[in-house]
Amino acid sequence: MSDDKTIDKTKSPKAGLITNTYNVYKDGEKIATGLTDTQYTVANATSVRYYVTAVDGISESAESNAIVYNSGVDGIANIDANANNFTYNSTTQTINSNVAANINVYTTSGTLVKCTTEVSSLNISELANGIYVTTITVNGATTTIKIVK
Repeated sequence: MSDDKTIDKTKSPKAGLITNTYNVYKDGEKIATGLTDTQYTVANATSVRYYVTAVDGISESAESNAIVYNSGVDGIANIDANANNFTYNSTTQTINSNVAANINVYTTSGTLVKCTTEVSSLNISELANGIYVTTITVNGATTTIKIVK
């Protein structure tokens, strides 16, 4: 048996960004896209991990804190405050993390162009305009984001 659950995007650390829309993911699979409301109801929610991303028309942010829903426990089991949360600010050309992380920036051809350890932000203004693949690692867990600069 499954329930409907509402995800409140205003609780996301990405709330407050200048964005056009939001996407909602269920265990890594996009289940809703182009949302403009601050809440989204997951019909027939199941015991999985949900998260939200912000889309500014050009790029998509890294995932919000995870919401882990266990239907057998009557509600949200846990909001993972330690989840890797990263954003790219195109105005300041800075990759920002909510925790100290190892950040590697690669060209689309796989060349490592910037590498740092244990930082919470990384300025990439000196890099040429283009598309970059960035890996951010915290406690052995790696998140990959695409940056359009």
